[in-house]
Amino acid sequence: MTTAVVLATNPLATGVIVVVAVVGITLAWTARFLVRRSAAQARADEPTPPPDDLEPGRS
Repeated sequence: MTTAVVLATNPLATGVIVVVAVVGITLAWTARFLVRRSAAQARADEPTPPPDDLEPGRS
């Protein structure tokens, strides 16, 4: 039987596909959120470079 026939005749199969899709989307969103948060944290932890407007020998 084709996938369309199985989904049309078996509500459990349809429910499983919906649950798997929702879990997959949730995991992808969570991973994206965590990667962005860790990247922002890494940028915040970088030391700030010294200002470029100071000339050597001058204070």
